[in-house]
This record gives sequence, structure tokens and C-alpha cells, in this order.
Amino acid sequence: MRQGMFLAATVCAFGLGAACSSTDVQQGGGGNGGHGGSGGQGGGGPAMSLLADGLVSNDCAPNDGPWLVFTLGTASTCGEAAGPEPQIHFAIYPGNTSMLAAGQSWTFDAAMPTNEVQAWWYANGVGGNSDVPKSASVEVLSVGSDTAQVKYSFVTPNGASHAGQMDVSICTSIPMCG
Repeated sequence: MRQGMFLAATVCAFGLGAACSSTDVQQGGGGNGGHGGSGGQGGGGPAMSLLADGLVSNDCAPNDGPWLVFTLGTASTCGEAAGPEPQIHFAIYPGNTSMLAAGQSWTFDAAMPTNEVQAWWYANGVGGNSDVPKSASVEVLSVGSDTAQVKYSFVTPNGASHAGQMDVSICTSIPMCG
């Protein structure tokens, strides 16, 4: 009897440890403009949200043209590297922060990739490996002088859904490409 209880407790502890080590376990506090998010793992459950911080910046595309990059889910600031938080990156070509406008939206589909919109999921922050999400979208809801409000959604390679909205810093510096 005692051995059976020990075995059951061990199996339960192992199961909890495996569940918590998933690369898709998220930090809360994202979505809905930073008013809290909901939990869930893909499969029709509620979408999880990222940390409600991010930025949009100018960058150089692989062809050295102008690339608009959204980095969502990290507390980094303009001129500072993205942090260790789980985050999604969207790159739009051609693009520039001076062209941001409410109503713009972009969609990425891993089954039909294009050079115009690309996305990367960093479950362990930029210090970890990146994965290509199954699908992803970002929409500009409003644009101010130094922030924009965006709505995002994406599905990780293993099917976990993420969605939310946040205010992001607009980083207007333009890098030297070419």
C-alpha cells in the first residue's frame, strides 16, 4: 500500500514537471491592453497572451531593403536588445515606422511563406532558438507620436494559440543598410 502511494506520487510529480517544462508555457499579463490574459493551450481553448510590452522598429531586410519589425512580448526599449521573455517577431517588407497607420494588418502562414511577411517565435526569448509559427497576424489599431497599439495572434508549431493587444514603442531610428 505504501509503495503504491509512493509510486502514484512519483508519477504525478513527474507529470507536473513535464507539463511545466513545455516551451510554450507563457508569462501572463499580456493581452487586452495589459489588463490580464487568459491561459490555455491551443486546441480550441482560450488563447494565452504575452507580456504586454513590445516595440516596432526599422531594420534591414536580408536584401538590405527597409524592413518594419514588430517585437512583441518583451520589455526591451529602443536601442536595447530584446529580453529573455517569450516573444514573437514579425518582419514586413518593405516597411518603415513612418508609414504606420491604423487599420494596417499583416498575416503570415507557414504553409504559404512569402518574402513580404515573416514571423519567428522565441519561446525562451532571443537567447534561445526560434521556431516558425504555423500562422501569425498583427494589426495596427492606433498610432500616436511615440507608441502604437497593436493586436496580435499566432499559433506555435505545436498548436498553442496566443493572442492579445498592447501598446508598443515606436523606434524611429533608421539603420544603415547595404
